[in-house]
Amino acid sequence: MKFWKRELERLSIPFWPSQGNFLLVNARKGLGRSGVDVFQECLKLGVIFRPVANYGLHDALRISIGTMAENQFAVRALEKVKG
Repeated sequence: MKFWKRELERLSIPFWPSQGNFLLVNARKGLGRSGVDVFQECLKLGVIFRPVANYGLHDALRISIGTMAENQFAVRALEKVKG
C-alpha cells in the first residue's frame, strides 16, 4: 500500500484512502481518460486494472495490490499510458 501511495502521488494520480487490498484511483484527473480507457490501454501492456463503471464510477479504476514485482510492472504501465 505504501508503495502504491508513493507512486500514485509521484505520478499525480489522485486516489481515495483505502483500508483494503486495493486502491481506487481517479483515472480522469490523473491520466486524462476514463477508467475503461485506461483499463484497455493497460491491458495491451499486460496489466489488468479493474474499471468500475458498473458502479457508476466512470472515471475511476480499481488497482489491487500485488507482489512488489507485479506492482512495479503495473506502475510502468501507468507511466506509459500517462505519457
